[in-house]
Amino acid sequence: MAINSISHISVYTKDQQQALDWYRDKLGFELCDDYSDVVPGFRWLTIAPAGNKSVQIVLMSLMKSDDEQYIGSNPMCILSSSDCRADCDEFESRGVAIVDPPMEMPWGILAIICDLYNNPYNLVQFS
Repeated sequence: MAINSISHISVYTKDQQQALDWYRDKLGFELCDDYSDVVPGFRWLTIAPAGNKSVQIVLMSLMKSDDEQYIGSNPMCILSSSDCRADCDEFESRGVAIVDPPMEMPWGILAIICDLYNNPYNLVQFS
């Protein structure tokens, strides 16, 4: 047995369409899959950074009442950037919360942003 990659991570949402619009409009992500006809009452909705679908985010709807506890509680995820400072400037102009502005680190430049549900993301420009 050998695991060779990560294909998807899940982010719980209060409203899948609102989350899709936010990630597309604020971060420039693209829609990958949108299926609501496979499992009754379930929408499989995935997004990824433009031009790179190797790891996709599943925008999960609430399936059970206790699923709401997962909204905004995703572990830190790292988003790679070719220009962290410029991306933060652009994201800020689009209303993205910049928790920590770009700062120099031993491995490159790091900023922390949050999505519409307050899930944190490290935005890293590796050296």
